[in-house]
Amino acid sequence: MAEPKRKGWKTREFIESRWNITRDNIQPVTATGFLKIWTKYDQDANRYLEREEISRFLRDFINSEASSLAQAAEHGRSVTSANKARTISESDLRELTQIFMEEFDQDRDGKISIRELTQILPVEECFRVVLDHEMDAASGLDYVKIWQKYDVDGSGHLEMEELKLFLHDLITKNHPERQMDPKKLTELAKIVMTLYDTNGDGRLGLSEVVRLLPSRENSVQLVLDKARQLQRLTQSDINKILERYDQDHNGTLDGEELENLLVDLLDAMQGDKSYSTHDLKELKRAVLKGCDMDGDGKICKKELAVILLAVVQSGLSALYGGIGDPVRSAVMNKKPAQKK
Repeated sequence: MAEPKRKGWKTREFIESRWNITRDNIQPVTATGFLKIWTKYDQDANRYLEREEISRFLRDFINSEASSLAQAAEHGRSVTSANKARTISESDLRELTQIFMEEFDQDRDGKISIRELTQILPVEECFRVVLDHEMDAASGLDYVKIWQKYDVDGSGHLEMEELKLFLHDLITKNHPERQMDPKKLTELAKIVMTLYDTNGDGRLGLSEVVRLLPSRENSVQLVLDKARQLQRLTQSDINKILERYDQDHNGTLDGEELENLLVDLLDAMQGDKSYSTHDLKELKRAVLKGCDMDGDGKICKKELAVILLAVVQSGLSALYGGIGDPVRSAVMNKKPAQKK
């Protein structure tokens, strides 16, 4: 059975079917260019694009890219693209805006955050290239270890100077001989802060830092999406999650392993909303109280199944019920692969 499609696929398929505009034939923009685009359309500077601002962006984006495809075809580069390229009509614009908002406006407040825009506009940021290619893939899972290293004052946030240390180490990790120009590092930190500081307070919280780390495929999100779509959670799904986060391969999750799992769980359930180190500690406390059946401070495969089934059935709030009925009684007798 095919894996569930990821968020944004309807928008991308609609754009491709109407105008043959794909991420492969869009000219990428730099991080600086992206910020200029964002500033142009975020006219009220509230760090979100409302529906009308989104419509203006989508109209200009489609018209510009369709024109580029047509020009390319005139020079013999893409005849097929030119045949399909055309400016967007008002009816198409309304339909595209509606699809986009339905996919990305999770809390239905009529606005989209800055990161959501990168789902259809490829951003060739220097920092994203660094994060994707310069850092070891496995280290992208060490959320808590990375956080603790750079949150040197224990404030629960990365200030600008801490962020620069974080970025410097990412860039030079596999190339210790590389020298970082302080001015370029400061500029890079400002760009990262602008793109990922969701509440505009000039510092990055745990959720914001996690989202800029490399290898950011949320395994918990994939399993939860699949379980909801198929109305079941299989033993294979549970095994994959355990293998993904069990870095010492002892068959259980504890310490940083458990915290890394819970970070991804928070990220999957919170959507674009931020969460803090306090939220992580509270969730860990609740999970160990409600789901650690033998009280050993670790989560085994059976206990992991309880956690995942509870979330699939009742959401994140199910994990805050304590050791009694709210969490365990609803799922203890439910086999993972059994259909609802």
